[in-house]
Parts: sequence; structure tokens; C-alpha cells
Amino acid sequence: MGAFTEEQILSEHDYARPHVEAGYRLHGGFDANDSYISPRTLGRAEAVADWTEQLTGRGWPLIDADLGMFTSGIYPNTEQQALLVRAGLGRRVWDSMTIIGEFEARGRMLAQAEVPDLADIVVEDISATGLGHLGKGLLKAHGWDEGGDPASGLGAHDLMWFAARDLVFGKGAYPVPPIPETLGRPEADRAMPLVDRPYEALLMLLANVLMIEVN
Repeated sequence: MGAFTEEQILSEHDYARPHVEAGYRLHGGFDANDSYISPRTLGRAEAVADWTEQLTGRGWPLIDADLGMFTSGIYPNTEQQALLVRAGLGRRVWDSMTIIGEFEARGRMLAQAEVPDLADIVVEDISATGLGHLGKGLLKAHGWDEGGDPASGLGAHDLMWFAARDLVFGKGAYPVPPIPETLGRPEADRAMPLVDRPYEALLMLLANVLMIEVN
């Protein structure tokens, strides 16, 4: 199949019950067997599976986007953070979860990102690939995954972090910490001078999103 409409990419399942945690109304929902279903995956899951099959069928295995991409592990690691919480020193964990939630909310801007037509610079036909759908609902779905679809009134990854934080510590356990302006790398004037600016901007955006997601 390969080619999907924006309506298909953004389509939702019929949920048996809504997703509510720690008082937050969140996206996605549960089926009749009480299994969680991620939002906007009725058509998107099929699309991703199709694109993955095409890619691997051409001899290109998927690249694991995990902590193995970094030269050193995270600090403090999971065990160290659990030790801090058990010792009553949870302020750092609270701050981290709050900051992550705030940055997830900013990810909604992906839904409004300007996406140039990559077919203009790619020789091969990309109409039935993930690249060919970035401006046809795929980036919009990602942005809504991060910061929520404003029309739905439901929280997304942003409020999920706050829900997890509040389940551990309780609401308002600590003050909201100062939020950094950015987690991305400082931008140079041009990193890819041989590529026209609109395409470079998109590639840099996706690279920064990847590193922030993995981190």
C-alpha cells in the first residue's frame, strides 16, 4: 500500500474507556480487554508497519534509537535515582520529570512545522514512505503525541510525565523548577550549506528531536 491520507494517519480507535491517571485526562484509551491503545494509531500503526517492511525489504535494517547512541550512560542512572527517592531526596527526580513534561509540551510545535517537499531533492520515489508523509499528517501526529491536540482537551506526553510525577510524590510536593530555554544543541549558522535552507531546517529539527527523545 504505502500511501496514506492525513485522515488515516490521524485516525483514532474506538476506546472502551478513557485514559485518566492522577486526575489528568490523557490521550489514548483502553479496549474491552483493558489493554492500553496509543493515540492516533488506527491508521498510523499500519502505515509504520508498511513503511518498515518496505525499508527492510530493500536491505535497510532499522536503527535502534536508544542510549547506545551516546558515548556514556545517563546520570544519575535508574538505580541511583531510585536510591535518592527512597532516601527522601526526590527533589531532583521531581525537577527532572517536571522539566521533561514542559519540553514535551513544547513538542506540539511539530504539528505546525513547515515541511518542504522532500521529493524535490530525493531522486527516488518517496511518495509511499515515511519521508513522503512528514507533511501529510506524520509530523502533526508526532506534535500532538508530545503536547496534545488542542481541540481534544486531552493531555499527551507532557501531562503523562506530570501524572507519573504526581503518582510518585503527590501533587505540589515541590515548587516548579526553572525551565531551561532549550535542550538542543546551539545552532550554527549553516550546518549543511549545500542543502537549501528549508530542507536543512527540517533535517536539523528532526535531528534535534531524535537526540532529545533518546536523552
